[in-house]
Amino acid sequence: MQPNITAAYTPNFNGGTVTIIGTNFGESLSDVENIYIYDANGCKTECTDPEFQLIAGVTSKILCQYAEVGSSGDILEVTVTISGQVSERAQMMYDFDKGEMTIVPTGIQSVLETETFNYSIGLYEGMTLTASAIINIEVFSSKPNLYNCTVTPNTLTFAAGHTESIGQPVQFQATGNDIDGIIVLVFPGTIDQVAIAFLFHLLYLMNLLIQKPHNQGPTRNASMQNAITLTITMYIGLLFKASPKTAEKYYIILDTILISTNGLCTLYTLYHVVPIRICIAVIKARKEKKKRQQEEREKKRRRSLLPSTEQDRAHHVVQTFDKKKVNMAQIVPKPFSENLDFALPSEEVIHEITDEDRHNSHINGVKGPHES
Repeated sequence: MQPNITAAYTPNFNGGTVTIIGTNFGESLSDVENIYIYDANGCKTECTDPEFQLIAGVTSKILCQYAEVGSSGDILEVTVTISGQVSERAQMMYDFDKGEMTIVPTGIQSVLETETFNYSIGLYEGMTLTASAIINIEVFSSKPNLYNCTVTPNTLTFAAGHTESIGQPVQFQATGNDIDGIIVLVFPGTIDQVAIAFLFHLLYLMNLLIQKPHNQGPTRNASMQNAITLTITMYIGLLFKASPKTAEKYYIILDTILISTNGLCTLYTLYHVVPIRICIAVIKARKEKKKRQQEEREKKRRRSLLPSTEQDRAHHVVQTFDKKKVNMAQIVPKPFSENLDFALPSEEVIHEITDEDRHNSHINGVKGPHES
């Protein structure tokens, strides 16, 4: 969409900071391509060192440095180019000479974690203060739960009658944990840092796949999974840094890849941690014990269904042979061995064939009843 300038404010007469407020200025400083200011003769001058600040929603503020001299009543026109789209010209007029903070570093400043950054703040030279000027300084962390930052002092006072441009010192202190290693020392805060980190992870992964320093098994698998996950994570980080618009367009796919790869790697590692394996072994042992108990109960149930008396047993044998279609004529009773420790009376050993047996038995393939 075409950027739209809603308000623009001139610097002091000797040049300084131009403030531009509008909509559709993009999402970051990388979207700002150029800013031009046109004087009354139509000559254009580039406004340099832009700074970007998102105010609310799609409304943004851009600050840039204009070096030309102006005077009261002069009218200037300004345009901004955002991602190839040029805004309409907006007017701004010099009203009166105004003071401005000077010596303040412009643009984005980089500082290593746990390190300090020193700078100065002064007032516009050539103007005499008619009253004391108090400057309050506040700092905010984008990740207050993880990192914090402080500034000292947080209040600067310039007494009435001040005319010098000499600034007062300010110190910014950053906190951190120093766990980023050597990578944080290489082009901190730039795309080169992410690219070098990705290259190191890729080389490490290649070496790991070639050398295979771990014994075959879960340790090797976990090491390779971790290396692959780190490489994928750094690649997606490089994509977000190099092409934020493309990354935002496919953020659902990229987020899914990140969550799934890191989640699977975590689950696999947890599975092979000793407490987890112990829990799994205990659960498996309980299942096996429950299975054995169920089998024992089934055996007892089957035993309870067997006949208890000799007559019931004999009747059960006849029914079993009948179901298997065994020829009863071929069954020859075997006498008891003399070596047995017990002997039953012959009338109890020999089962008398009843009418029910004749009816249910098979002889020579023909089902009863049979004549005796």
